[in-house]
Amino acid sequence: MKSILIVLLIPFISAYAKLSPFETDSCTYFIDGSWSECCVEHDIRYWMGGDEQQMDESDQKLKECVAEKSNNIWSTIIYQGVRLGHLSPIKSKYEWSWGWSEKDKKFSPLNSTQRVLAVDALRESGLDPKIIEKIIKEHELEGN
Repeated sequence: MKSILIVLLIPFISAYAKLSPFETDSCTYFIDGSWSECCVEHDIRYWMGGDEQQMDESDQKLKECVAEKSNNIWSTIIYQGVRLGHLSPIKSKYEWSWGWSEKDKKFSPLNSTQRVLAVDALRESGLDPKIIEKIIKEHELEGN
C-alpha cells in the first residue's frame, strides 16, 4: 500500500524535492586502495546529506572504516583531507548534500519525503544491498 501511495504522489513530491541519481568516483581526489568501499559509503552519505552533525559523523565513519581496512596512517590522511576539503575554495561536486536540488537547505535534517526518495534511489542504484541497508538503518530512513 505504501508503495502505491508513493507512486501516486511522486509527481507532487518531485515538485518540492529532487534527488539526483547516486554516483561515485570512490575516493575523490585521492587514490583508491583497500578502503575504496569506505569512500563509496562516505559518498552515499554526502549525496544524501542531512544536518551538520551527520556530516561530521560521516567523516568520522570514513576515518574508522579506513583504519579497519588499512591502518591509522591512511585513515588520518584521508580524514584530514576530507575535513580540509570543507574549507577549500576548490570544490568537488560531491560536497555535502549534493544530491538534492534544494541547496539552501544544505544542513537540514531529511524530511519524510526526502527519506522516501533517498531509500528508493538507493535501492535502485545497483549498489551492494548490504551497504544500502546499512545506510538506511544508520540514518533511520524507514519507519519514521
